[in-house]
Amino acid sequence: MRRTTRLLTSLLVLAAAGGCRDDGVEIGRTASAVGPGQSSWQGQTIAGMSVRLYVPASSGPRGLMVVLHGCAQQNSAIGDSGNWGDTADRFGWVVAAPNAPGGGVLAGCWDYYGTNQSRTNKFNDDVLALVPSLLNNSSLAIDPNRVYVSGLSSGASQAMVLGCLAPDVFAGVGINAGPTVGTTSGQISSVATNVASASALCRSWAGSNASHFTTQLTSIVHGNNDFTVATGYNRLNADVMADVYDVPGPTSFSTSNLVGANPAGSGLRWSDGDGQRIRLMTNTGLGHNWPSGAGGSQSAAFVNPNSVDYPEELASFFETENRRVSAPVDAGVPSDAGAPVDAGAPVDAGTPVDAGTPDSGAPQGVTATLTQHIQAGRLTWAQFGTYYLEYGTAPFTLYPQPDGTWSDEPPGGAPPDSGVTADSGVVPDSGVVPDSGVVPDSGVVPDSGASSCTAYTSNNYQHVQAGRATVCNYGYVCAVGSGDQLGLYNVYFTSTVRQTAPGYFEAGTCP
Repeated sequence: MRRTTRLLTSLLVLAAAGGCRDDGVEIGRTASAVGPGQSSWQGQTIAGMSVRLYVPASSGPRGLMVVLHGCAQQNSAIGDSGNWGDTADRFGWVVAAPNAPGGGVLAGCWDYYGTNQSRTNKFNDDVLALVPSLLNNSSLAIDPNRVYVSGLSSGASQAMVLGCLAPDVFAGVGINAGPTVGTTSGQISSVATNVASASALCRSWAGSNASHFTTQLTSIVHGNNDFTVATGYNRLNADVMADVYDVPGPTSFSTSNLVGANPAGSGLRWSDGDGQRIRLMTNTGLGHNWPSGAGGSQSAAFVNPNSVDYPEELASFFETENRRVSAPVDAGVPSDAGAPVDAGAPVDAGTPVDAGTPDSGAPQGVTATLTQHIQAGRLTWAQFGTYYLEYGTAPFTLYPQPDGTWSDEPPGGAPPDSGVTADSGVVPDSGVVPDSGVVPDSGVVPDSGASSCTAYTSNNYQHVQAGRATVCNYGYVCAVGSGDQLGLYNVYFTSTVRQTAPGYFEAGTCP
């Protein structure tokens, strides 16, 4: 009886949305891309978080999608530029895209790292406070049985963590190229865990709420051109959740009928007697990006419009297969855009995070995390590697120096010794400046007259900060001058560039 009821519900939902369901198992949709939506995004402060909020033009009851950005990405990129509008209008979704609190960790990443996760630590409590704040806003009319979470990269892993910690809160989890739960920041490039370990960890985090796994759904998408996060994590994530949900599979499905500018690829699904529980898609040509599927050009970091339309896939899958609702969702065309909803005070996106009070002249220290020190102007990104090796993500104290700089030693003390050799301006015989991934220089190469070529090896984030490279092509980095592609814009991808003339850099070492 439940299977029949859910099938009728699915048919009504997809008929209203303009799609179809061919055999009661596979999800089909129209082949055209969706539009920008009838409402507008709003910047607000909700539950202490800086949030981009989209309230659909349709009236309630509504669903809620919390979408989490990746490292070195802002909420506006995955929110405003993520192609949510028309899908959110038709399926009645409020979309909330928060920024990681305090600038995040490791260049804006969400702190999904390690096995020590709870509902009250790291960034988990922040997101779990955001959800009830939105649910309690009666003007939004959100159905608590239609609350979902998704994300890209570290945001995807954070979404998976939250899905394990709070299956009672999240009816669906969307994972876009994220490492598996329990892994660390140094384990993104190769698979470092297994099904048994990760599924046991996920169940242990859920604790007394583990029974809610029986009605939770998981969607996973990644590209075959992702060279940042090991692609093996995506199948592992599916297998982990299949183990947690205790569902058989997989079987294959075609992606050719999915919405988006480029739905090419392959799909796997895991199902039980009531329908699909897990969907895994490999999108041909997609790199380490959010697949907006909108087509055309897109300048937002780590967003690729030439892809499957993942917002549409999430909405169609989650609303069609939702095990926590009994009434069909009206995914028709909204008739009234209405007035914007005020869910909190406006957010000032231009205000840097400052974890302490600036010093007035006395040798008084300021304690904060590395990211907060950088955002407050006490340190620069060129110093990231030196201080990260010393302190990681833990708070530490900086002291003002007589020359106007800041150091972790009181005035008159020695600078921190992280084992990293500073750049004195002299190029070693190898032609490559040795460093820990960050070249501590101003980006200006001193002209000694002895050589016309100087090489730098660093992570791509630091190359950009030092002026040796610039962001190009959907989150990739290109050398300044030559335009040579160096890989993805993040703190993990390391490359070498050589300067052969002022302001001109090429990929590779010196001859």
